[in-house]
Amino acid sequence: MRALALVGPGLLREGVVERHGTFQLDGQTLSCGILQRPRPPFDPANPAQAEQVLLRVLAFSVNFRDRALGLRAALRAPQEDWSYALGSEFCARVEAVGPAVRWLVPGQIVIGNGAWPESGAAGVAAGIPTNHASREWHVLHQAKVLPVPHSMAPPAAAGFSLGGQTAASMLRRLALAPGERVLVTAPTSNTALFAIGMLHAAGVVVDGLSSRGQHAERLVSLGVRHLLAHDPAGAPLEERAEVRALLAAEGGYHAVIDPFSDLWLAHTIPLLRPGGRYITCGIENQSPVPREVAHRRPATGAVMTRVMMLNLSIIGNCIGQTEDLQWASAEHESGRLPVVIDSVHDADPAAFLERSFVDPARFGKVIWAWR
Repeated sequence: MRALALVGPGLLREGVVERHGTFQLDGQTLSCGILQRPRPPFDPANPAQAEQVLLRVLAFSVNFRDRALGLRAALRAPQEDWSYALGSEFCARVEAVGPAVRWLVPGQIVIGNGAWPESGAAGVAAGIPTNHASREWHVLHQAKVLPVPHSMAPPAAAGFSLGGQTAASMLRRLALAPGERVLVTAPTSNTALFAIGMLHAAGVVVDGLSSRGQHAERLVSLGVRHLLAHDPAGAPLEERAEVRALLAAEGGYHAVIDPFSDLWLAHTIPLLRPGGRYITCGIENQSPVPREVAHRRPATGAVMTRVMMLNLSIIGNCIGQTEDLQWASAEHESGRLPVVIDSVHDADPAAFLERSFVDPARFGKVIWAWR
């Protein structure tokens, strides 16, 4: 079977990697390509595989977490013939099922179910189904996949599960009402784009906060009212005149959705109204390569004083429940939740990974489709 992998120079010299190339990531030159690997065994007569399904991946995508996992694997590689297959989201066709599988049949198109903190099945690990979604064949427990809506094409499905499940979980936990105001940081990140679509469909007023201020027109077309551009290494956001005017006119935001808490928490807590909620699903500085962190670090005492004085809530969120992914899928099926696709690749692995991980012009999911 094929897999899109980061590879060591030993495999390149042996000529076992197809369509290989290089790209730069955090100052490191990485090689990648298409690698052949053994297909996983699947035997429906094996009791251990009674509830498992055999999948053939049609398309996949990588996420911010893949960036750190792949780079960490490259830095730790003890020899030159190492490889690390990438990918944390996929769209696949069911090829065969075990005798105890109840809700999947061969021919169905499915996506991964990263339900957390409980998988919904005894003895099955919670969290994303695989860190190696680019592998063309997988054997997974039936609880780790869900059928996709009929209206969802494979490229969109290959970039749906993590962003859709995480954003739906955050909205469920925030319990927002129509007309309430939410600030979404890093609005061009994949999870934020899903959250913006869901918030707009729910009648919530959405503003964005970005370090670059890019793609303003496209964000407005998705439902963002105002886009604020601000350097997270700069002065407090609340000191800016237009922000002070906004807070004076509206009384602050009911909630903040922040994919990168290490960049924006200290800036956004002061923008919340009394009783407001701040929720985060990640951090920006995940790279294993040491680097200067050029942003304003949260001053814990000042932040927590405001949290206590205004009865604010700080909520951490990791992925979501199965019901969150099902709800997000239903929102897409109804036409209320678009999947923003940046580009679809099928030929050049290096160009695919560079666009996914490095290119600041990216807007939406970057998909690899097996052909």
